[in-house]
Amino acid sequence: METGEESLFYQFEKLEDLTDKAELFEAELNKLQAFTESLNRLVKNNLEDSEGELITSIIEEVDTTSNKNLQLFEESKLDMQRFAINYTEIINDMKMQKVILYYEIITLDEM
Repeated sequence: METGEESLFYQFEKLEDLTDKAELFEAELNKLQAFTESLNRLVKNNLEDSEGELITSIIEEVDTTSNKNLQLFEESKLDMQRFAINYTEIINDMKMQKVILYYEIITLDEM
């Protein structure tokens, strides 16, 4: 009796989109971003009636630090979106398995 073999990929579970997993982290980054912007405004408002080299230096430092932080928040959000996409791909890949089917070929004259 002759045998055969067939390889195929079988999906054991339905594929799902897990990119929403990044939303929790992004929400926290949005809060930090809002706090940063609020602190920047607060410092500037408190120092707007003041003058001097030290005041100018403080405002410049606050602006520089705020801008760096805001840039980091945006980069972190993009990173989290990429990580969520990779996570989704990894999980969905695990739901697919290569299956090898072995079978016997029965001809009409063997029946």
